[in-house]
Amino acid sequence: MRVPETPHADSRRTILHVISVVCARVTNRVGVGVWLALTALLIILMLLSHSVSQGEQLAFVSRRDGNAEIYLMDVDRGMLHNLTEDLLANTAPIWAADGCHLAFVTRGEDTGTLGLYVLDIWSGDLRRLVLHEANNLQPVWSPDSTRLAFMSSQADNREIYVVDVDGSNLRNLTNAESPDENPVWSPDGTRILFESRRDNDKDLYLLTVDTGELVNMTDHRGQDTSPAFSPDGRQIVFLSDRTGYREVYLMDADGSNVRQLTDNRNPWDVNTWTTPAWSPDGREIVYVASFRMTYQLFNMMADGSDVRRLTNSGTNWDAFARNAPTWSPRGDQIAFESFQDGNREIYVVDPNGQQVRRLTYHPAEDLSPVWRPLE
Repeated sequence: MRVPETPHADSRRTILHVISVVCARVTNRVGVGVWLALTALLIILMLLSHSVSQGEQLAFVSRRDGNAEIYLMDVDRGMLHNLTEDLLANTAPIWAADGCHLAFVTRGEDTGTLGLYVLDIWSGDLRRLVLHEANNLQPVWSPDSTRLAFMSSQADNREIYVVDVDGSNLRNLTNAESPDENPVWSPDGTRILFESRRDNDKDLYLLTVDTGELVNMTDHRGQDTSPAFSPDGRQIVFLSDRTGYREVYLMDADGSNVRQLTDNRNPWDVNTWTTPAWSPDGREIVYVASFRMTYQLFNMMADGSDVRRLTNSGTNWDAFARNAPTWSPRGDQIAFESFQDGNREIYVVDPNGQQVRRLTYHPAEDLSPVWRPLE
């Protein structure tokens, strides 16, 4: 796979070249002492200019070049950069918390299996993490950006694995006859929550990574799926159809105090395919629900109160795709993909639903938006 020059690598190289030229000229005229002082000053200015200039950015998948590629967009200026320019299909981007590393899934050209890659946005370095020719997908970063958990079929069954960012220390964390999938890290990085059918119904299991201790968190009839830890790690939001309708539920991080947040009698039920998303401050939860034969975006307080409909597209059931909406790092925008204008595009909306803005305008599909963490 050939990766084009990343925007940060290119700009950093330009700045360093300018620094070297200026400092060389100064050295010839005034000596080493002034050269060292000027070098330090220029480096500080370079770092400050980067921190000030970085606005909110999104990575997303687009087929505008004929195959699925991952693009980086400056949301305020609308500038685009292709991060994975090649002939392979690159999907499922997810940022590390450091805002520097981007993991994604690539379909192999020869085998057709799904491989896991990590791109360093600053240097442009690309690394394939798992060499086994099996399907390796659903990557999620540990909170400290040093490891990834993911689902893999390399043991002839869907299992949860973990690997270091340099590709070392690959471990199979689960080993059951039933498939295990959709891993989610706890905010403290010690546990992984995942879905499994090992007790017939699909339940949520919590695994302590170092000890292997495993707890069934939702031992209940029905399908419990799509979990997400609150930012402080004290609560877990998830979807369940235990009442006969798919609703949003909340429980404490130890599995206690389960309560239903949405009510189908309102009348809306939650989209099966999307994971509810916490706001960065943990006060709000955004989710997708059906409303009068359409799928719309809703936002509510974390206790289920103050439900607000954010979109009003008036389109049919496929108005929203399977990828979950995501909050911007500052919590002032929510990105989502939608067919509301007749083509799959990327949109943003504020948490009160007062302004919906379309970000992409291309005949090809644009999907899977993920906000880049602020560095």
